[in-house]
Amino acid sequence: MRRHRIDFRLLAKAFLVFLVLMGFFLPALVLYDQVDRAMRSTRANFAATQVASRVQNSIANRVDLLKLLEYLVPSPRLETFDEFTAWSHKVVRNMPELESLKFIEPNGVVRWIVPFSGNPVAMGRNLLERPDVSPYLAAARQTMAPQLTHIVRTYQDKLALIIYAPLVERGVFIGWIDCVLSLDVLMANLLPIKEIGNIYVKMEFKDHPDQIYEYGNVTHSQVATFGRSDFEILNQPLAITVRYLLSAQQQTEIRTLRWLIFFGIIASSLTIAVLAYVFMWSRKQMEWRLEKEHFQSVLLNLMVHDIINPLLIVRMSTDAAMRLASPDVEVQLKKTEYGIDQMSDVIARVRDMRAVELGKKQLQTTAVWVNELIADTFKLFDDRLRAKGLVADFQVDPQNPQILVDRISFQNNVLNNLVANAIKFSESGGRVIMRSQARGNHEVIIEVIDEGVGMGEEIRRSLFLEDVDVTKPGTLGEQGTGIGMLQVKSYTRIFGGRVTVTSLKKTSIDHDPHGTTVRLYLPRA
Repeated sequence: MRRHRIDFRLLAKAFLVFLVLMGFFLPALVLYDQVDRAMRSTRANFAATQVASRVQNSIANRVDLLKLLEYLVPSPRLETFDEFTAWSHKVVRNMPELESLKFIEPNGVVRWIVPFSGNPVAMGRNLLERPDVSPYLAAARQTMAPQLTHIVRTYQDKLALIIYAPLVERGVFIGWIDCVLSLDVLMANLLPIKEIGNIYVKMEFKDHPDQIYEYGNVTHSQVATFGRSDFEILNQPLAITVRYLLSAQQQTEIRTLRWLIFFGIIASSLTIAVLAYVFMWSRKQMEWRLEKEHFQSVLLNLMVHDIINPLLIVRMSTDAAMRLASPDVEVQLKKTEYGIDQMSDVIARVRDMRAVELGKKQLQTTAVWVNELIADTFKLFDDRLRAKGLVADFQVDPQNPQILVDRISFQNNVLNNLVANAIKFSESGGRVIMRSQARGNHEVIIEVIDEGVGMGEEIRRSLFLEDVDVTKPGTLGEQGTGIGMLQVKSYTRIFGGRVTVTSLKKTSIDHDPHGTTVRLYLPRA
């Protein structure tokens, strides 16, 4: 039996296919990674722009609110604390981030504070004397427009922004409103809850680089993509930097997806390379088989041609010798004549089988009654069955189905071979069973069963292989040609069927079941 050996040339070609596929797919993985990073970068820049826009709009809205409420003050000069408190409550309802409101007199002294709790230290202070505040107060009075401070730390140890809004009555400056906005509360209101967990925001005042506000946390283990937006509000140049963060779960999912894609690429490339190797190997095997079959066909034709003529000479010589031979010699010559006839029969059967396989001989199929076909086969072997002491058992199918075959070829090359083998390997007193069974409207099963010596699994698997000799003598030393089962398979396939063999080898235990069953599956006519 010819075993498959690794063809290293084909293996090198398959490996080249693998490398080409990897070279094609891996850039796609790199491109996917770059696109993913670009998308996250775009998302971070968009988030930075959105946060900057929200901060800008929020501060502008607070300034507009202060301007609007300036005209709603009951007493223009805010002569009593109650009046200032009432006005402040209107502001508080619209500014949840408000830490405190102060009224600062024109001389810079803090007169009133709402809420007073937590801010008593600021009461009575002169803010014009503070160098970090006085420039903003002076700018607000000079331009008569609100001014925004840089990031400051309040008495409550919180980071905040302060708006200094000037108050004017009939063209006369009457003081300032000091509006302290908590950055933490402001940013929490600006950012939706779902964004808090995955972005980090940093606010910087360009004129005060040491004043930085950070919202959110970022660790070294987190992958972050940066986005930045620069803008200006109330003459203050600011920069908002956003880091779009990936949680540990998101990082794990991305890594898992990348590895899955990577191993998927390797597996796909390897699978295609293996299929390419199998395809190339199969093609090479097919070419080898075609070459072998061509060689066998030529060799067979030469052999048949070269053997027929010598056999004819031997046969004619044998006939001539028999006319002159004594009775004892005549017996030996008859054996020789029988051997010549057997050889001629083998040659004729081989030539016929090869002609059919090569399409040089067309078989004319007709609908044949299966039960009659089997009955005729048993009649042909009646003498051999009785001579060996075997019982013929024909189990009739009441439907008596028909099959489409060439009757003569099917009987001679299929059924006769199977019954001859059953007789050959059966022992006296055994049975040779033939039965048919219609399975549905499309298939007929014909079985040839014997209770003979059976065969081992290795021989059973080699029955239909052309390059393996499985010939063995029968129970009485009968010899075979070695091509019977090949004929069975070839003709059954030609008629659109298939054949299977099951066998149990005889053991030393008498009651163990043994024997061989051959099943033919043929299309029903």
